[in-house]
Amino acid sequence: MVEYPEVAKDTEPKARKEHKCCECGGKIYKGEKYVLTKGIWDGEPATYKTCRDCYNLREKIIRDGMSEFYYTELREDAKEVPEDFLAFIAIQNARQAEFDRGDIIEILLEMLKAKSPVGLNLKEWDKPIITAREGKEE
Repeated sequence: MVEYPEVAKDTEPKARKEHKCCECGGKIYKGEKYVLTKGIWDGEPATYKTCRDCYNLREKIIRDGMSEFYYTELREDAKEVPEDFLAFIAIQNARQAEFDRGDIIEILLEMLKAKSPVGLNLKEWDKPIITAREGKEE
């Protein structure tokens, strides 16, 4: 696991080219704002690019009581609460399938309306739920 950074700085640039989110693996589109973190961890420099959707989910999880986080581990952190994990899967599917940003909210709302049962085995949700470009549930 990565320790706390010796030095780190967050900026919020507008993408001049397409990038890949370090959390969901989805696209950060040219012209879209994202969170760029540069720092030194364990004596090694590192850079992380996080889409705004994943950044906002991480901030929500931190507000809900997570004491620490590790870059590239949002998927694991979100598994602690089924609704957070559903939100992560919706973000991941939408960004990797190239849906419009507005579709992320629609997908998330539909998933939350399903009200997953208590004791949900999260491994069942560990697969794509939306078919790319068609927006149909599998």
